[in-house]
Amino acid sequence: MNFNNLNYFLIMAEEGSISAAARKLFVSQQSLSEQLKKMEDEVGTPLFYREKPLTLTPAGKVFYNGCKELIAVYSSTLNDIREVTALRRSHITIAIPTCYTPGYIEDFIIEFQMNHPEIELDIVKRQHSDIAHNMNGVDLYISVQPLSKELDNHIILDSDPYYVVFHEDLAHRIYADKWDLIEEQLIIQKELKIVEKLPFIALKGRYNQISEDLRLILNENLINPTFSMSSENMDIINNACINGIGAIIIPESYLNYHLYENKNYDTDNLLSYPLTIKSFTPCMAISNIKGRHLHKEEKIFIEEAKNHLINKQPKV
Repeated sequence: MNFNNLNYFLIMAEEGSISAAARKLFVSQQSLSEQLKKMEDEVGTPLFYREKPLTLTPAGKVFYNGCKELIAVYSSTLNDIREVTALRRSHITIAIPTCYTPGYIEDFIIEFQMNHPEIELDIVKRQHSDIAHNMNGVDLYISVQPLSKELDNHIILDSDPYYVVFHEDLAHRIYADKWDLIEEQLIIQKELKIVEKLPFIALKGRYNQISEDLRLILNENLINPTFSMSSENMDIINNACINGIGAIIIPESYLNYHLYENKNYDTDNLLSYPLTIKSFTPCMAISNIKGRHLHKEEKIFIEEAKNHLINKQPKV
């Protein structure tokens, strides 16, 4: 039994005639009679007295009231779905990590809004450790990898290598006349262990992707460096690095956008070296709940974000 059957039954009850109901429904009288028999067989009792006009049996009256309620709930649910769908197609909630904005995403969001003024973007922040199992109120989430396998991850930047970054004075202060040899090894081997004597600056807390990536990188290189300071604020960390307090490990997209292309920073003496990462693939992705259908506007957002990042040339 389906909602069509229920609707047929209601029309027969309201018309008081199988033939009249058949004409209204544009079906044959025989077909309608067969549908009625199947319904009565399924409920296990006659629903109409076979007389003219058709009248409901006691069981038929109960069934009639139930059908009215079911049809009303079904119609209301379909209306709710249409409203939600219409809202989602004109409104996208974008989440970014609490600690920082992935490189070039700020510019892209402005560009996207200018090109698509009909789509409302709501930008919110979420803790990275929570997002994999709790995307309530969030349509899309933008962050660096690795992300949870519980999400569908759409890669928008398939190569976002990590760099170790520090001031030139810090390198000479720690390694003195050995620095030239150390630098040569670092360039060739791309291993963090080569500069493990440097003091590092940590992004404080376990609720962000960069700090989790740093933990994986340190474990991979089997080093336990000295940390000169830590902070939950990336601006403080950037300034500390530029002023020679310690080294930081960040994705290339962040390095380019938030440091080298930031007019507020003097990066002339900032050194940066790519690292070989084996424990995960450094990249950037837009993620959504696994298996959820993406609306056209969300697909457009993902595709245009990918094109925006592809067009950005590496500065390092």
